[in-house]
Amino acid sequence: MLKLIKELRRREVFRTAGLYVGVAWIVVEVSSVLFDAFEAPDWALQAVIILAIIGLPVTIVLAWIFDITEHGIEVQAEATDTMVIPFGGRRMDFVVIGVLSVALIFSIYLNVAGKVDTAPEQLEPLSILIADFDNRTGNPIFDGA
Repeated sequence: MLKLIKELRRREVFRTAGLYVGVAWIVVEVSSVLFDAFEAPDWALQAVIILAIIGLPVTIVLAWIFDITEHGIEVQAEATDTMVIPFGGRRMDFVVIGVLSVALIFSIYLNVAGKVDTAPEQLEPLSILIADFDNRTGNPIFDGA
């Protein structure tokens, strides 16, 4: 298991997955705001969310297979020619993950807290007088009103 985790770190699968989740979350949040503003159908936001979910495993597989270098996109090299950064050497990654986690928790809290069901305000009853109307003006437009 430790060997698998080491290989995932070497191939930067964790970093790629974290970056994908962060970008997908931002895209979903922006889509939810813009789709409401442009009165897009409800299925459009659902499609964005489903595509984001489907895209995560695809991104993880591509991160495992390919590597982006200065020569372009290449198939991952063997494990002997790449050095794995020690676990404590990626403090900035943990800071970014922490900030994204706090933002996600804050977003979830706002969405859940904003949808508390409150009883609608009780309105005072309105009295309306309905009576027969006799047209005494002589104007035919009021006949039968």
